[in-house]
Amino acid sequence: MVGYAVRILNHMIVFRIETPEEASETMKLAIEQGLTYYDAAYLHRAEGNQPLVTEDDKLRVKAGEVGVEAITVKQLLER
Repeated sequence: MVGYAVRILNHMIVFRIETPEEASETMKLAIEQGLTYYDAAYLHRAEGNQPLVTEDDKLRVKAGEVGVEAITVKQLLER
């Protein structure tokens, strides 16, 4: 199990919401898409960058609706 977790972590890139503008854009996305701020932050940071990796089915659907690639951990490890 530890080896599996390490494989996942080696693929991850951590992004932060760092500016007031990013925070505002994230809040707008949350309201528009009916998401929590937390979920919208992941979606916002994934726009135009790396795929969003999540096991949350609702978030994967929302990502697809706004043109963000969203995949599961299994799909990530199969790449």
